[in-house]
Amino acid sequence: CNEDGMVIDDGTIFCFNENHFRIFCAERNLNWFSDTAMGFNVSIEDDTVNVENSFKPDVIASLKLKGHPIVINNEFNRGLFGGGQIIIRDSEGMLIGGTDPRKDGLSVSY
Repeated sequence: CNEDGMVIDDGTIFCFNENHFRIFCAERNLNWFSDTAMGFNVSIEDDTVNVENSFKPDVIASLKLKGHPIVINNEFNRGLFGGGQIIIRDSEGMLIGGTDPRKDGLSVSY
């Protein structure tokens, strides 16, 4: 989402295996998917949107107004979002490091 809580693209489909997909949509389509699935051997489930507690309150409010079920995760369960650390060597051989501030580590170079 952008800072106004608007979804940037129409939707994305993730295929985990030949029988397991996750669809992220710009608009809630649970009723349409449920109606369309009738007669097929499929299950349709609504997934809650998990956000970090660092999200701006107006973004969360905007998502809720659009009908998204929201769960706000605090620092004790933020690990489900992952994170990253990196160390790279520049063209002159200097090591440069960076870390996600949500992680409990730090990058060190010498």
